[in-house]
Amino acid sequence: MVLGVHSAESRMYGRKDYTLKPFEGDTSIVERLQTAIETLPENIFTPYDPSISKDSRNSRSASSLVPSPDTVKNHSYFIDEGAVWFNDNGARRRLSSDSYAVRASV
Repeated sequence: MVLGVHSAESRMYGRKDYTLKPFEGDTSIVERLQTAIETLPENIFTPYDPSISKDSRNSRSASSLVPSPDTVKNHSYFIDEGAVWFNDNGARRRLSSDSYAVRASV
């Protein structure tokens, strides 16, 4: 997201450099930033739960892990069997229906 107009302008030594020009109009940068922030997705952060120890999170047995397809990059989302999954270091993890990635894919 950019709050301005992309531009390439010649500089002192003749090369064209990328610049960002402000939008024309009377709207201040504060108002434009406020509007941009309102378009961002909400509730995508899951706070850390100290009641779940790191050992218990990592104690999943190898038999309970279903591998992700080889065509899916690590730490990326994919759709399989009508559900949204996350490739977590080669193991697929199903996302809950209230997560942003699931709502965005519908």
